[in-house]
Amino acid sequence: MWKILSQNVLEKVTKQNANSILTSQILPSKQAVNTERFTSQTPPKIWLGYPKRELERNIAKTIAQALKLAGYDLLMGNRQNVGQRKTWTQKLETEYQECDCLVFLLTGESLISELMTEGLKRAISIRQSRQNPKPLIIAVRVNLGFNAPISPELEYYVNQIQQWQWYSQKDTRVIIEKILHQLSQLSTQLLTASESSVFSHQLYKIQQPLKTVFSPREVQPLPFTKPELPDASNSSTSPFYIERIPYQQQSYQAIVKPGALIRICAPRQRGKTSLLNRILAYAAAQNYHTVLLDFQQLDKSILSNLEVLLRWFCLSIARQLNLSPNLDEYWDEDIGVKASSTVYLQSYLLSVIENPIVIALEEVSEIFDHIALTQDFFTLLRSWHEKSKVNSTWAKMRLVMVQSTDTYIPININQSPLNVGLGINLPGFSVEEVQVLVKKHQLRLTPTQIGQLMELLEGHPYLIRLTLYHLSQRKITFTRLLETATTDVGIYSDHLHTLLWKLQQEQDLAKAFRQVLFSSSPVQLDYHQGFKLKYLGLVSLDNEQYTVSCNLYRLYFQERLGL
Repeated sequence: MWKILSQNVLEKVTKQNANSILTSQILPSKQAVNTERFTSQTPPKIWLGYPKRELERNIAKTIAQALKLAGYDLLMGNRQNVGQRKTWTQKLETEYQECDCLVFLLTGESLISELMTEGLKRAISIRQSRQNPKPLIIAVRVNLGFNAPISPELEYYVNQIQQWQWYSQKDTRVIIEKILHQLSQLSTQLLTASESSVFSHQLYKIQQPLKTVFSPREVQPLPFTKPELPDASNSSTSPFYIERIPYQQQSYQAIVKPGALIRICAPRQRGKTSLLNRILAYAAAQNYHTVLLDFQQLDKSILSNLEVLLRWFCLSIARQLNLSPNLDEYWDEDIGVKASSTVYLQSYLLSVIENPIVIALEEVSEIFDHIALTQDFFTLLRSWHEKSKVNSTWAKMRLVMVQSTDTYIPININQSPLNVGLGINLPGFSVEEVQVLVKKHQLRLTPTQIGQLMELLEGHPYLIRLTLYHLSQRKITFTRLLETATTDVGIYSDHLHTLLWKLQQEQDLAKAFRQVLFSSSPVQLDYHQGFKLKYLGLVSLDNEQYTVSCNLYRLYFQERLGL
């Protein structure tokens, strides 16, 4: 049986030299010490993830040593030394599964990090799949206020977990006490869930501020770096956005037409949301009402049946219009859920408002795995669009559908919204668009260098902007950037690790991608796997056959996914 931290150990700690991060400041409380029981004979595990910068590394070391002295087993989860590149994400997955608590240190760059987003998403998914509250998930925002810029997808996951702020070494002590308190509560919940506990664990209270290795210079808030670090989308006011010709003007012309329907389709991070932001801003300038419904944030319970989805749809619109929902007044089980939602929109929402309303459905492809639900919902959207042609009330409603892949679900051509209105298949950046962005970043790249970027990235909008951002910081040369592009220390590593993790969570998907990777000619795939790979942006589809979407992916994944 694992032994609890004893007074002898504490006495040993007090004799550590003055250069130690932790000294005798961690002592048992003079008050009664809480004793909790866990369901394991091994010490509870805490995973601590942090960026490789010195400030965050020192914070992590301080927290880790304090928690070790309190009797916890610590796993340090940074990627500075990736080691075995093929198994790193599997190792991370295993650690998430085994740990009782996950602590993430968030910085400015991590707030738009793909890997941070995927990590929190996976951690929350693991917790939701269990009957107990493990793992406890905590985020520490290092020199970051709660109003700091953050990607919408990451914000959705961060808002589901505990968050604390760090601005100075005084906060380190407070954060450690909060972590210990949360772990104490977790142990109580686990004890309630299982009476077979065999492990007794003693928590200690920190009596004085921790001695740390920070200098006064390091604890000052860090300024935001310009130009802006690229997110998956540009805000409507970003100076680094370039107009997507001719699609942006086509959208503006379409959205002012009664009953308009616009469909924007492209893989992840190809500029769909950036274009949508401009359409909504343009509509708002016409005094239209605008509503944004993000299907990425749908709970699984909402996708349980059509009625739940339609009630969410109607309620969300009403609330964004600042109207009382009044849903039950118009919902009638006798006429069915489709008719009820239609009556609600026509007799209430569209009748109450005077100006047109633009309803944007972002990442509607999230529902494609639910075949019957998608068929019913899309049929309903098409029927509403058809009503707008003959009914002035319905003509107020304009729809914008944004999706990362075409649907593979069979729908009658006369009932589908995917073959009417303005359809936009958003391509990657052209050479001319890259040249415009190069100037916006005040860089001087030769035509040969721009050609090398296009050969590597195939105009991938997010990766192009990420490249230009790093070059504009003058911390890496163009030659070095290309040399390290497909390594685990290059500027694309966060993006590539995220994709690798997603593939390793679905082995059938990884197997399908291998077929494309190692084929000298385009490949036909099972439509379900093919569309998933296209959703991730890993493949391109032409004439029902798939190829790897860019050389960066080909070079990186051929090494990692090779047999």
